[in-house]
Amino acid sequence: MKRRYIICVNNSNVEQQKKFIEFLTRPSVGYWHWLSNTWLVVVENDALSMQQLMDTSKTLFDNEYSLVIEINNNGDTWTGYGPNGVEKNMFTWLINNWKK
Repeated sequence: MKRRYIICVNNSNVEQQKKFIEFLTRPSVGYWHWLSNTWLVVVENDALSMQQLMDTSKTLFDNEYSLVIEINNNGDTWTGYGPNGVEKNMFTWLINNWKK
């Protein structure tokens, strides 16, 4: 089964991006990275999960705000790291609008 992900990171440097690309360079994983801080990733045979992508991006990008979206035929899912409190929540728009 093929899984498709969009990974966006708020901020990164060249070294962090290289380390993330090294992480993605493995069998059954392909990626597109023509836009800074954004990767489109295709995974075959469950080679990586959405949670593995989130955990690795959070670690390699030093806890920068980030978002991982899985696109699939049954509806997409997402996970993210960043402010999610009552007064400041970067996910409010996604919760209210993305799946409607």
